[in-house]
Amino acid sequence: MLECILECLQIAKVILLNERKHIQSHGTLFHVLRKSVVFIDIRVIDIIMKIVDKLNWEDKFSNEVINQSFWYMNSIVEVIISEGYINANLQKSTHFHVSIHIKDNEITYMFCTCGKDNCKHQAAVLRYVEENNLLEKESDFLDLIKTVDDNHLREYFINVLNEDPVLKEDFIRKFKKEPKIDSKPYFDKLKQIIEKSKGKNYYDFGYYDIDVLADEIHNFLCDEIFELMGIHQYEVVFELLDCIADVLNDEMYVDNDNWYYACDEYLQIAYSLEETYVLSDEQLDKLECNTSFMRKYI
Repeated sequence: MLECILECLQIAKVILLNERKHIQSHGTLFHVLRKSVVFIDIRVIDIIMKIVDKLNWEDKFSNEVINQSFWYMNSIVEVIISEGYINANLQKSTHFHVSIHIKDNEITYMFCTCGKDNCKHQAAVLRYVEENNLLEKESDFLDLIKTVDDNHLREYFINVLNEDPVLKEDFIRKFKKEPKIDSKPYFDKLKQIIEKSKGKNYYDFGYYDIDVLADEIHNFLCDEIFELMGIHQYEVVFELLDCIADVLNDEMYVDNDNWYYACDEYLQIAYSLEETYVLSDEQLDKLECNTSFMRKYI
């Protein structure tokens, strides 16, 4: 059996590289391996399936970062896994927050408040999750949830929320849909800022006067957007952020302090919105698209 396992391991390597997305079940794996291996014990299928199912995260990081991840595991103070998202907090001399999205056993999105892509904090969180089998435990938990009757599940959560006022308040904040206010004044003001900034100056290579534009947008984020977040108008905030991203990403000017501050404020608000409000998958994808460019430079 050992020789069979070794032979299958070599083939599994090819599967992981070329056919990973197509291997969804023991049966599919059996047929793929059967083409090259004369006899396959079902126990071998179990072993190889675990290899295929394993989250292949190390390929996203340099060797230096992977080595650093061992040390930074000790700084992890909290890991929460829910609906394909890994959210973690790390604390050494500075606090960092890591958010990772996983879909179909593939990492689709990673963010860290340190501002770097594929950083040691993200690698440490992924290593911690892997070594503690947290994704597998989350999968077992979700499978259990699916078997529970809706009425029993609702009754259970009502009791839990009533016993924990903080958790209950958090639940209300995340899921309660506030009546949408008249957002026209906010969009009108943003439009005025953009219109006022049109025109080139000597130092600007874009369509707008970046000094005026970025400074005005930064103030808009700190004042109007902050006000909307305070009254739970998260849908309006999302729509305004979407408009602002079109301008900031189009007017990339890394050496300009005002542009840098505006983008930094934008990223902080986007992170806060994602943490506070339950966004749809489409909104999350849009937010990721809008922030990915900024995060390269901030």
